[in-house]
Amino acid sequence: SQKEREERWAQCYKDLVLLLQDHYKKLHSQELSRISEGFVLPETAEDLLENYRVLRPQKFKKRGFNAIHNVMDIHAGVINSTILSSLNCVGDKTSWSYQLFNIYQQYPDKLLRAVMAKTRSDQMVSLRKRYLRTHIRSGDYLPLSSSPYQLSISYINLLTTRYQFELYGDCLGMYQRLWAAWQDGECPHEEVMATQGGIAACIVEFCSQEQIDFKLEIPDQIIVMDPNVIQKDETYTRIVQR
Repeated sequence: SQKEREERWAQCYKDLVLLLQDHYKKLHSQELSRISEGFVLPETAEDLLENYRVLRPQKFKKRGFNAIHNVMDIHAGVINSTILSSLNCVGDKTSWSYQLFNIYQQYPDKLLRAVMAKTRSDQMVSLRKRYLRTHIRSGDYLPLSSSPYQLSISYINLLTTRYQFELYGDCLGMYQRLWAAWQDGECPHEEVMATQGGIAACIVEFCSQEQIDFKLEIPDQIIVMDPNVIQKDETYTRIVQR
């Protein structure tokens, strides 16, 4: 009958699943044993460099700042800061065209183009999509208020932090209190309740550097306040009034 066939198919399906599970479990264990055989995790960075060949991406090799050697390097740094400042003010409704024009006018055109090319090669600035077709081939003109340039997405992501700005203030406050206690000749200590994100982050940072000792105090009693329970029950109040 149809019912008997369905029961038999269900039983066969269960047996097949168990066989496949056992088969792939053995393959997985064999693969792990083959990979882990003879593998020793290096304890230090020197052991890692001695036993393994470390390859670094070449794409970001040009990033960073070079040492200052002459006056032109100083001028290039000023122009670079001006370009980044002007692009960060894109959201501002104020026009900076006249001010930027006067700033750029103080430097030779060759230096301005070289700085703009260096900024683009470092992936700090990119060209907006709507200007790609009409972009001049020499393409090193400087950004004014209606700038075809924008801060590159990779540069913005590099500056974006996952932590809220309030955390830095809490960390700084805790550090200043510890520093003040140390300057007063006392043993620097801080009684904290790690309910604030900044204090918790500061404790984690001190733990990673092994620069903190804990003294835990467990309270004798813990009182939990339930905000759902009101002090005055309106039901009994109405009964008394009746």
